[in-house]
Amino acid sequence: MSYLTLKATIDENGDVTLLEEVRLDGVHRALVTILDEIDETDEAVSDSTKD
Repeated sequence: MSYLTLKATIDENGDVTLLEEVRLDGVHRALVTILDEIDETDEAVSDSTKD
């Protein structure tokens, strides 16, 4: 069994956006941990939420 940890953001509506591409074979379960609000100095997160 192996696990994969990915960075993501989750908005006020509960929509999750992965910050990197992931390819999986089939459907997998996932756990979501809610961290502190986004730190605007985190360039990877800031760049991905500018849409």
